[in-house]
Amino acid sequence: MQMQIVEKQFISLAKDTVFKYLFKSKYFRKWFEEIILDQTGINLLGYELIDGEHNTGSKNKDYRLDLLLEKGKELVVIEMNTSNSPSNLFKNYSYLFRIAGNRYDKQEKTYESKITRLIIINSYRSIEAPGIPILYFALQDKENSIKRDMIESYEIYLPKKGKREYNKIEKRLLLFEAKSFEEMRKITQDSFDLEIIEELERLSMDDYFRYMYNEKEVNERLMNSRYQEGIDIGKDIGEKNGSQLEKEKIAKKLLDRKMNLQEISQVTGLSIEKITTMKQELGKN
Repeated sequence: MQMQIVEKQFISLAKDTVFKYLFKSKYFRKWFEEIILDQTGINLLGYELIDGEHNTGSKNKDYRLDLLLEKGKELVVIEMNTSNSPSNLFKNYSYLFRIAGNRYDKQEKTYESKITRLIIINSYRSIEAPGIPILYFALQDKENSIKRDMIESYEIYLPKKGKREYNKIEKRLLLFEAKSFEEMRKITQDSFDLEIIEELERLSMDDYFRYMYNEKEVNERLMNSRYQEGIDIGKDIGEKNGSQLEKEKIAKKLLDRKMNLQEISQVTGLSIEKITTMKQELGKN
C-alpha cells in the first residue's frame, strides 16, 4: 500500500480562518493579547469569548467564530482586515454598532455604562498609510438629555518598512504579511513566535483545515475580485495546494454557483469527466 504524501501549503497568519482559529486557543490568544496591549493599551486579560458558536462541536462553525469577548460590562470585538475595501470597514462597524445597540433596552431606557470596543488588525498596510487609529462614538438620547461615550474603535497597522531595527511586537506584526514559513523565520527568533509558526506548519498538513482555509480564500476572491481574477486565484490554490478532497469540495461549491464545467476544471485541476459525474450525483440528491 503506497502512502500518500501531503505537500506543505503556506498558511498565512493574516487569513480570517487562521486568525480566528489561533485566537480561540487560550494559549495562542496570549500572543495576540500582547500585540493588542502594546498597540492600543487595552489589556484583554480576564476577557472570555461569548459568541454563540464557541465550542459548538462543529469544526465548520468554530473555524468561522466571530471574536466577541466580554469582561463585566465591557465587550470587545476583534477583526482582521486584509484589504482596504470599503465593504470590509462597513461590515466591521455595522457589527460594532449592532452589538452596542443590542445591549440597551429601549423600553426601560437602561443607560448604565457599558463599553463596547472594536479592535481591527490591518494586515495590508503600514502605519505610514492614511487612517484613523482611534475613534470614539457617543450615543445620545435627546428626549431624556442623556449622552453616553461608550463605543470605541482601535486600528492596528503594520510597522513602517525599511527600519534598521524592529522591536518584538513590530516583528510579530511583520509576520502577518509574510509569504512563506522561511520568510517568517528570517523575521523572528522569539520562542513564542516560533511556536506560532510551528502551529501554522502543523495546520498546513491538516486536510480539513486546508479545505476550510482554501474554501474561504476562493469564496472571498470570487466575491470581491473580478470574475477572471477569482478563477486565477482558485486555479492556483486548486492545482498547487489542494488535496483531492479539497478540490472536490471546492468544485461542489462552484457547481452550486452555476459556474460552467470548463471553468471549474481550471479552478480545481479536476477533469471535465470527474466534474460531470459530481454534477450528476448532486442532481440526484
